[in-house]
Amino acid sequence: MQSVLEQEVSRLWLRLRDWLRQRDRAVLFGVLLCAVPFLPVTFVGVVMTCINLLLLRAGKIPRQDLPLMVFGLAIAAFYVALWWVLFTFVVGSGLWYVPRQVLDFLLNLVPMRRHDFGIPV
Repeated sequence: MQSVLEQEVSRLWLRLRDWLRQRDRAVLFGVLLCAVPFLPVTFVGVVMTCINLLLLRAGKIPRQDLPLMVFGLAIAAFYVALWWVLFTFVVGSGLWYVPRQVLDFLLNLVPMRRHDFGIPV
């Protein structure tokens, strides 16, 4: 005999499965890519979602997928804003100097001359 919690979770999974089956796979995949917080993947998701919006406008995708696409674009906008803030923080704080300092340190450890790497002495 199943507990009440198991029954409710089972019903929830069945409703979610039915809801996902009613959606277009390309729309779901595009929104999923928009939700990845890695900027190149997010960009691919935005492109895919914009193509889906064009297909929606042409009437080839059901209108019920529009809120899902708008939600995906909102998530992507949030991630782009987050990356922009992080980038301005790194550039403004001087943390972008760190890779050059690490490179200088590693090149000083290597028993070669620095001008062999095209770095001025």
